[in-house]
Amino acid sequence: MKRATLATLGALLVVVLSAPIWIEALLRALVFVPDAPLDPAPARIVAEFPEANPELFESIVLDRDGSFYVSLLTRGEVWRVTPEGDRALFATIPAGPFRMRDFDGYVGALALDAEGDLFVTVGARDRERRGVWRVSRDGDASLFAGLATDVWPNGIAIGPQGGIFVADSAAPRIWRVDRARGDVTLWLEHPLLERTGSRWLPGVNGLQVFQGDLYASNTSAGTILRIPIRPGGDPDAPRVHARGVSADDFAFRDNGELFLTTHPLNRVLRLSPGGAWSVLATADQGAMGPTSAVVGRGRDGRDVLYVLNDGGFMVPTHRGTPNILALALDPVDAGNSRDRDPRQR
Repeated sequence: MKRATLATLGALLVVVLSAPIWIEALLRALVFVPDAPLDPAPARIVAEFPEANPELFESIVLDRDGSFYVSLLTRGEVWRVTPEGDRALFATIPAGPFRMRDFDGYVGALALDAEGDLFVTVGARDRERRGVWRVSRDGDASLFAGLATDVWPNGIAIGPQGGIFVADSAAPRIWRVDRARGDVTLWLEHPLLERTGSRWLPGVNGLQVFQGDLYASNTSAGTILRIPIRPGGDPDAPRVHARGVSADDFAFRDNGELFLTTHPLNRVLRLSPGGAWSVLATADQGAMGPTSAVVGRGRDGRDVLYVLNDGGFMVPTHRGTPNILALALDPVDAGNSRDRDPRQR
């Protein structure tokens, strides 16, 4: 009996100590990730959120004055963070309480319009509150456009011709919301938006408009799609821009470089316009559970990638503190670039 007890304890110890290894192996079996060399960018933490740990920080956008807005999916909150890292609750949306087993009762992705209003995807448990919410510059939140009960609202992007695009992660669909009237129409339904990989993963997820086209990440299928927008606002046939990567969110640089967050894999990836992959940041630099990213400018005029990290909310064995991480995309030199202050103008 004593030997059996010791053997059991030993086996449990091995499982606990090896948990990060087998959990990452399981994740790799479910997701697509490119075999990319490590090319780390100089990193600096802009802000940390120890008072909201563990919480699932979902989305980040950047205002003209250099302030950030971030959504806390599990709390139904939007926070404002100054360029100096000071943070405060900005708005609360009655979406929850959050329920993990069916991923219900959440506040999702953010988009910021030219007037400074935020638009937020909300998967509220009360179906009358499910849809796209608008948060004014004063922090007042209200339902802007309701969505059907079978929609899993996720990524959001403001497009041309007065449209707001919304990803439906449960079905191969992208919805369009009219910014003037709040009317909702089905903009695109296509097989390339299907969840062809693991059903544990969302289908169409992040959305971004770049150079007049809408781009979408299909996390389950491991693709990034480019969807041309016709002059009248209708979609053209989607095309695969990149494959072999289960991205959560992503951001473009003006030169066409693409930066992707991989959430539970703790990596920020860079895809060059020529198709070369590299790993821009890992957990060693603070990219612990990267969910969202946005490109801005530092005080020296150089590009900076700001990455929102949830601290490893989805993988308890890889825990850190949620943060906003600044990655210098054009460091002045390798010797002192870590001491730069890559804040917005």
